[in-house]
Amino acid sequence: MDESFQLGDYLVDKSADGLLGTGSFGKVYRATHIKTGTVVAAKQLDPESRGLQSELLLQQRGLRHDNVVTTLDCIMDELLHPWLFMELCEGNDLNAWVRANFQSLTRQTRLHIGVQAARGLHFLHEQDFVHRY
Repeated sequence: MDESFQLGDYLVDKSADGLLGTGSFGKVYRATHIKTGTVVAAKQLDPESRGLQSELLLQQRGLRHDNVVTTLDCIMDELLHPWLFMELCEGNDLNAWVRANFQSLTRQTRLHIGVQAARGLHFLHEQDFVHRY
């Protein structure tokens, strides 16, 4: 059974294999841009989500930074649920990975991860955004 559907220029995979994760703002699925073949993350948001406005403003402003996941597009489905299409970061959840491997990480690696996260947060704060975890 095909559990994919088209939303704008994207083909969203809502199968069990396509589900990338579930977060505080909604579920995240694997999707493919139909014209370019680029694989992206499709985040189905709850319209009542507190983070929705910030995510939409980031996308609208076209802000880009190496340490912030880029929001590429926002499309409303037929039920008026917003979907954010974002660059896909392959691999494990960073927070879970750090927790699982913390004892084996060198001080230099811990510092590198912390500095990269701080650079992303600093950039967002300079743009008057507050990231909530």
